[in-house]
Amino acid sequence: MNLNRKAFLTALLTQLGEINGKKSLHKLVYLARAFGLETGYSFRFHYYGPYSDALASDFERLLESNQVKLVDNSKYKYRLTDTFTQNASTQQSLTPDEQEKINKLIEIFGNKTPHELELYATIYFIDHHEKYVLGNGSAEDVSRNVLAKTHNVKPKYSLAEIEKAYKELEELGLLYKLPKH
Repeated sequence: MNLNRKAFLTALLTQLGEINGKKSLHKLVYLARAFGLETGYSFRFHYYGPYSDALASDFERLLESNQVKLVDNSKYKYRLTDTFTQNASTQQSLTPDEQEKINKLIEIFGNKTPHELELYATIYFIDHHEKYVLGNGSAEDVSRNVLAKTHNVKPKYSLAEIEKAYKELEELGLLYKLPKH
């Protein structure tokens, strides 16, 4: 783990206290980008949405070193251990601005289910790709493309669910802004 990644992951996990599965962790770390946070992780599209091999590796190291453990009688919920807390106090800290952005991320997305986070992260991933990578058309065309592509790769979500999540991300100002011509 590089210091930036480790500092970010430590701050996020400390703030959360526990995480509702690895899928939730991946989606929260990915969505941190919407708040302008550079997490140090690169993501690719995976079956459940944005996925980072480096994040999976870093989290696995935390499990192996007993800093994070599976909550008893739970298949997916992880909790920080005292070992994590002791190590966290010696870690490089984030700036107040970065910490505030993590707080906002958790305020908005911290109580979402893994299923909901998968949808938000997928929409954000596709929206970013359409606007930033491809530089596609008008805002209206892009939103239609994002909705259609999200539904295409995630047919388990209804179009109404996708539209609602897209609108929420848009209202929160978390979608990539197309340059004005």
